[in-house]
Amino acid sequence: VVKGAGSSINVGIGTSSPSDKLNISSGSNQIGLDTGDQTTHGTLDIGHFSNGAFIGTQAGSNAASNVLRLGTSGSERMRIDSSGNVGIGTASTSGFLTVTGSEGSQYSGSFTNTSTQGWGLFVKGGADADDYSLRVQNKDATELLSVKSNGKVGVGTTSPNDLLHVVGNAVTGAHYDTSANTIFEQN
Repeated sequence: VVKGAGSSINVGIGTSSPSDKLNISSGSNQIGLDTGDQTTHGTLDIGHFSNGAFIGTQAGSNAASNVLRLGTSGSERMRIDSSGNVGIGTASTSGFLTVTGSEGSQYSGSFTNTSTQGWGLFVKGGADADDYSLRVQNKDATELLSVKSNGKVGVGTTSPNDLLHVVGNAVTGAHYDTSANTIFEQN
C-alpha cells in the first residue's frame, strides 16, 4: 500500500495504514529478508517479541549463511558466528570475543568507567590452578604478564611458582622478606 503524495509518501507491506516511510507488518512478529534462495543462503530475520527485539540469521544449506556480519565501506568489520562468538576485525574467532587490528599508536581496546565508584575491568576465568585468568603478550608473543587461577602472578613467565614470580630485572622500593612467597630471578 502506498499512501500520501510527494515527500509525504508512506509505504506499507502487510498493513494498510503505514505510519512511517516504510512499515512492514507480519502476523508472526518477525519478518525475513532473503536474496531469493532461502534454501541455500537462509534469511536475515528482524522481529520484536515480548522479551525484546531480535536481528539474526536463519541458516540455509550454506554454513556461512548462519553468520551475522556487520560492515562499513563495503568491508566486514564485525561478525557473530553460529556459536555466538564475536569477532571484530577478524573472520576467525578464537574465543567468546576476538579483537584483531593494526592501528599505529592507538590502543587495541579501552575500557573507561566514569562512575564515582570507578571500578575497572573484571576478568573471570580459569577453573584449574594451571589455567590462566589473564595473560598478556606483546606483538611478538613474548610473555609480559600472566595471572593463574590460583592467584599466582608471573611477570616475564607463564609458570609462576609463588604469589609473585618475576623473571628479569626488577626494582622495588618495598622491604624484601625472604619468607613472603616472592621470587625474583635474574636473566
